Amino acid sequence: MKASGDGQEAAVSGARDATDPAETAPADLAAATAPPPQEPPPQGATPHDGAGKHVAGKPDAKPTFDARRAGMYIFGTFLVGIGTAAGTAITNYFQNDHLLLFIALALVLLIACVLFFLGGISRALRARWPRVRRLSPGRPGARLADVPGRRARPARSVPRASAAGALLIVSVMTAAAAAFFVGYSVIDNSFAHGTGPGLICLLGILIAVSVAVAWLRHRPRNPGWVQSCARSWLRSRRNATLVASVAALGLSAGLTFGVVDPAPPAAAAPCPAPTELRVLTSSEILGAIQAAIPEFEQDESTVLRDACYAIDLTAYAAPTDSAADDGLASQWDLATDGPHPDIWIPASTAEVTQVTEASRPDGSSPRLRTLGSIASSPIVVAVPAALVGPPLRAMEHGASTTTISQALGAAGIGLRVPNPRLSETARLGITSLYQPLTGTEVHQITQSGSFPSDSGSLLCAAAQQAAQLPRTGGSHGDAGRAAYLVSEAAMNESNGNLLSEGACATQAATQPLTALYPANPIALDFPFTTVTWAGDSPAATVRASDERAFYNWLISTGLTSGHRMLTTYGLGDPEPPAQTNLPSPEAITSALDAFSQAQPPAHILIAVDDSGPMAPYLTQIAAAMSAVLGPQARGGYLGGRDSFGVWKFPGAGEKTSATLVPFGPATTARRTRVPNDVASLTAHDHSAQFNMLEQAATFLSDAAGPESASSVIMLTDGDSYWPNDQGGTYSSFDDVTNIYRIATPGGVSLRVFVIAFGPPGCAESPSGHPGQSLTALAAATGGTCWGAASADPRQLLSNAISQLSASTGTG
Repeated sequence: MKASGDGQEAAVSGARDATDPAETAPADLAAATAPPPQEPPPQGATPHDGAGKHVAGKPDAKPTFDARRAGMYIFGTFLVGIGTAAGTAITNYFQNDHLLLFIALALVLLIACVLFFLGGISRALRARWPRVRRLSPGRPGARLADVPGRRARPARSVPRASAAGALLIVSVMTAAAAAFFVGYSVIDNSFAHGTGPGLICLLGILIAVSVAVAWLRHRPRNPGWVQSCARSWLRSRRNATLVASVAALGLSAGLTFGVVDPAPPAAAAPCPAPTELRVLTSSEILGAIQAAIPEFEQDESTVLRDACYAIDLTAYAAPTDSAADDGLASQWDLATDGPHPDIWIPASTAEVTQVTEASRPDGSSPRLRTLGSIASSPIVVAVPAALVGPPLRAMEHGASTTTISQALGAAGIGLRVPNPRLSETARLGITSLYQPLTGTEVHQITQSGSFPSDSGSLLCAAAQQAAQLPRTGGSHGDAGRAAYLVSEAAMNESNGNLLSEGACATQAATQPLTALYPANPIALDFPFTTVTWAGDSPAATVRASDERAFYNWLISTGLTSGHRMLTTYGLGDPEPPAQTNLPSPEAITSALDAFSQAQPPAHILIAVDDSGPMAPYLTQIAAAMSAVLGPQARGGYLGGRDSFGVWKFPGAGEKTSATLVPFGPATTARRTRVPNDVASLTAHDHSAQFNMLEQAATFLSDAAGPESASSVIMLTDGDSYWPNDQGGTYSSFDDVTNIYRIATPGGVSLRVFVIAFGPPGCAESPSGHPGQSLTALAAATGGTCWGAASADPRQLLSNAISQLSASTGTG
């Protein structure tokens, strides 16, 4: 029965449709299964599909995060990292056996391919063994595809095993080989030529990879066969991940293999003995070269492209620049000068010219060949920063030497210079300085009475004296207010407290120095010069190649280069000789003559401690005095106007001292007796240092003539048992330093220089008080203390004597 207003008769809930679906008309079925009508999109809106893509006829939909795709990307990145680490580890572990290395890499690639095949087989089995899912109890056997409105997912096609395997093997092997070649032969070789070429190579590879990726992603209307196959095969994330991982493995292995450059097994091809290269340098650059050698030896495998340790470098300096010049100009004396140098790095090209002109015509002198400058350093006037007022501050750049000298004199600041007969820096510096100076100004410079052998020794002595002055509350001569004619490199080393590694082993905290640069300053250019000796072995060709490799490394730039190490030590860029403003030989000779004529004669008393604790050192001391003061001495340390004598302390019985070489002029006859007289040194009793110093001050005051400079050089271990020492009845540390501070025999202050033996060295205190060390004793009198623990006593004695005399010749 129908109700009024009812429409079509409603079906009873739970009732089953009596109409057979098979009998339903196609039109009715299409109407029943068609989607409901939708409103047309608003004007201007672009329909989207479910993934957020623009599709006609579909409404906008918000893009969703694809967690599966993100996970695959993260997993692929993880595999690439594992491949890189595995390649590096394998290369490091098997670096000494090429065959095992490549076998290990092949096994890794094989395992990766097996895992890939297993994944493909599992996917194929799942595709060929479909799971049957029931939609409801009333429809057994129904499949998901039978659900109205749902499209069945097409079955994935499985490529044939043979084609897929061949393509996989070719792709994997190609990626691994290409990556290994790029890492070993391209990137590594590029960085071997410097950081710049290496970065350019990496940039080029990144551009090439970007172009290849863009080419694969490009979709032309008619793609080529290669592009089509590559895109279709790499569309699989597993395929792309495998190729990327293998490429990372090969790239890391190639890079590591190129950097490590593994040596062949010792039994198959043992490494030859390394080439021994001895580098003779100026003291101005010795510290920088010694610091650069370990860096070069670490980079040898990359620089030389050789897995073996090929070059063994040793850097050293002659006692003075002039000693090196004399040894190379004449027949090198192995006993006196040491082993033949293979490389010579003097302070200036002027030294090379001087040695070449003075070489023997019989061919016994070595042949010199300059490859080029490795660094530069102008000669400056270094002034303690505390003394630089506004007038001097205005002269930091571009003032003439005359103006600088006058400004220093007006400020009450003296000028100290190294010994121009021994130091190339001083030889060139005074040539530039003396041309405009008056005789009085030259005389004031030479009256200091102390002329160290190089810039570093001069600044070392200045630092010791500056540290001592606050304790004594005064100044000794011009030590408190002095400027120094030195190289800029030595000044920078002093400011950086780097002199403690070379010329100044006992240096305290340095005083900050400010450089005054004269107009057109003379510069040291440090030429790298190879030395070829007569009768060199056939290995000289190999040695020449190694010498050039070291030179190229020193002038190269980059993170690991010699240039970086040299600049750390205050050295500038290399300069050709034409830009160094070197003076003429005639100007140099004229300046040296003026200096020697203005310098006062030197009176030097050498006192040797022969007490019991000094027994282990007396043989070395005797040999050093024979070499420096004997008849065969070279270098012009003492001239005909100078005098010297040798004492030992204590003397016999209760005497404070005894005479070994009588005091007198530095004649040939007096030099001849030195070796025999000092051979009688024998350790005994206790020393009497303070008594000896008081006695020496009295003696030198009586012996000194007018306009002379007197000094004491004391060789001791500083071990004292005052007042129980031999003759130890006089004075104390303060009494002795007061005597030397006020004594001016001949018009120049009396100084004490100490060469300290024994483990404490210059830190030893004769009085037993920590503040009264040997360093303090020397500095309080205007002198210097050198520790002999790691230095040659002959060189130390030469340095001490050279500070006191700049006379010409040996007389």
